[in-house]
Amino acid sequence: PDWTGRSNKNDDSSRTISVDLPIRSLVDLINKHPRYATTSSCSGRIALFHPNNSDDSGKGGGKWLIAAHRRITLTELIDALDSVLRVDEGSCHHETTTMMFKHEPMLLHVACASHHDAALLLRIGTMSGTLRESGAMITEKRVTVALRGHALALTVPLAARGPLRPSEEYLEMLVNEANDRFEKNENRMLNLYEGIENELFTGEYRHLLQCASKTVKGIVNSFPSLDIWGHAAVVVPISFDNESSSFVDDIDVLVFGGYGSGPGMSKQKKKYCRLSSVYGIRRRKGIWDEKWAERNELTLEEHCSKRKIMEGKVILPPLQGHKACLLPVARCAHNDPIVAIFGGRAGPARPFSTLFLYYPTLSCDFFEPKVVGPPPTPRWGHTFTALPGHDDNVAIVVGGRNEKEALSSVYLLSRITKFGEADEYAWQSLDIGRPLFYHSAVLQPNAGSVLDRIVIFGGLANASSIVQPAKCLSMTSSIQITNAGKEIKWVEHGGSFPKDGFFASSAASISTIHSRTRSIIVSGGAPIQHELTNTNEALPIRIYECCSDNKVSACKVDLHPCHSDLAVNFGSMAHHEMLFVESGIDGDRSAKSCDILLLGGGVDSFAFGPSFSSCYSVSLEGLDDDIINEKKLMKHCKRSVQQVMMEKGSSKDVKKNDKPNDACAETDVIYVASKDAKCLKMALESASYLDKRYRMKKADKNTPNSESCSCIAVPITKSCVEEVVNADGEKPIWYEKYALAFGKEVAPFSTVVLGSLKQRKS
Repeated sequence: PDWTGRSNKNDDSSRTISVDLPIRSLVDLINKHPRYATTSSCSGRIALFHPNNSDDSGKGGGKWLIAAHRRITLTELIDALDSVLRVDEGSCHHETTTMMFKHEPMLLHVACASHHDAALLLRIGTMSGTLRESGAMITEKRVTVALRGHALALTVPLAARGPLRPSEEYLEMLVNEANDRFEKNENRMLNLYEGIENELFTGEYRHLLQCASKTVKGIVNSFPSLDIWGHAAVVVPISFDNESSSFVDDIDVLVFGGYGSGPGMSKQKKKYCRLSSVYGIRRRKGIWDEKWAERNELTLEEHCSKRKIMEGKVILPPLQGHKACLLPVARCAHNDPIVAIFGGRAGPARPFSTLFLYYPTLSCDFFEPKVVGPPPTPRWGHTFTALPGHDDNVAIVVGGRNEKEALSSVYLLSRITKFGEADEYAWQSLDIGRPLFYHSAVLQPNAGSVLDRIVIFGGLANASSIVQPAKCLSMTSSIQITNAGKEIKWVEHGGSFPKDGFFASSAASISTIHSRTRSIIVSGGAPIQHELTNTNEALPIRIYECCSDNKVSACKVDLHPCHSDLAVNFGSMAHHEMLFVESGIDGDRSAKSCDILLLGGGVDSFAFGPSFSSCYSVSLEGLDDDIINEKKLMKHCKRSVQQVMMEKGSSKDVKKNDKPNDACAETDVIYVASKDAKCLKMALESASYLDKRYRMKKADKNTPNSESCSCIAVPITKSCVEEVVNADGEKPIWYEKYALAFGKEVAPFSTVVLGSLKQRKS
């Protein structure tokens, strides 16, 4: 079948111009299989629809007062109902209009290559008994399977005022019921993902879940020194310029506490101790500050307003071994960044269990929030990882140690948002039965899976003395959070995740809205030599690509200093912090570069004193061919189809319906017969040659092939042009088999790019 026979007039007819985030993993998984392709999808949603004198379907009329692909709060529903009253204060016409409050479960349409493939997918969808309303539609063009289940659907009439405006207690029960159904809907998507992965990707298709072999080049540059280890660090985005209404490449990097002298101290005046200072360094328009500065020395006009946030100002004590993370802010009482700091120790036998909050754009002070429930026991050497904010779960504490033993407890931090009041927080505890500390942890970048997975690398299992070596945990494990935090389980991964036998390392994830490539980076740490099995594991930077939700593959890493005079030494890089920062888009830097910062670190020595690691910035090239320089894309968007054709000297061949638009740009393509388009796409994707910024399209009449009217133009990367198309010697088998010609086409942007551009414009 012809998978790509779609109109070029619209790239995506959905409201969001992109695949719903919660179902993106499932959609990507299905589209990896050469015999299946998704045609439409919805992850499920909770909605409130106002008909506005139209029908109640929501198609082409009315207004969605709520359309959330997540759980909602009672406050959101009440505000949506009251918004009708605020808009029509002078009229009572809409106050009693019947609105529809809905929970709509997931829906997925999949085109199948044959009746047999459709039957297999239907069996997977219905074998759990939850998607019982699924079925197949057979036409001359294709066989399509609709995966759906209406058992979780909910529709309740409401009004802003009158008999259909129930009490607040009823509305709260209604919100709880919709949220419960949304949780069950998420579990269905998770079960469907696992069923498709286990049933469809077997035999000859098993290799499709493997990542293509990838070599990442790391360009190492110097960065202002810290002379601190055992500290905590976060990246704070300062990313929007209200005056120019454009994206600005501005961030702050903040470092809290730690052990050492701090930056800027001369060798004669250095004094090593635990610190309570906050150090900051800024990037403005792609340029970093030349040195670190104490936070209270930074420009107040840029960072601190005089407005007080709340009562309860406290002082951060001198700490070492604590952790910090930037909490999600999408559903806070305000949209300002919040840094949370937990744990640490002020002495060998003085661990802390206090939760501190720091508002970097509102105040230069620390606060202790109101916390419900017993806090975690005092500890250091733990991890404190931010979560996406599903169900108001904002962070998780894993492991750690106290003065006597390693700890096996896990604590989930959730936010309790009260309308018009300061947020409160609550702790939920769980014992995983696996003591560990000095490990690294990172939220797996799953681009929309319905579970939160915290991947655990290395660490120590017992708090032994300095003369007794501790047991090192080399097996990569994870903690999986589902059902709004009601289910948390420990999973040990065998061959699906690489081993990383280090302790005191640091980890970060790379996943942006510009790309679907998802990677985890682990840096530094102290190795247990006999635990290392290959050269990649011994590198100071280890990169793992997430091929799917359940499969991670190691990348080859090739590190080089930015110039020959730079002496790079990673020898003391333990108890440090590694942060991912998106590359600047306003400069001339490569769109294919990701940056990480390696900050501080060191080891102690009773004989020679502490040794501190230098700080570095590392640009990773080749990790992600799909990260997009948006400024260049916006320039491309301004070029119309007519302009491109005129440049090619063929303006007379432009079709009448090829009107100027902001949804396409010229790119390199390979022409392929319609029947072979999906096979070529899969081959290009496996070799990392598919340019995912664009969609495939039907070839124009002015292509170099005489049968172009029945051809498909498949977008390819520059590396494909250089290494395959223009390269001498033998071509790959897939190129010889499927490629008809090479050329350039004005191709439509992918839904991911369009969604990103729409967000920036709005």
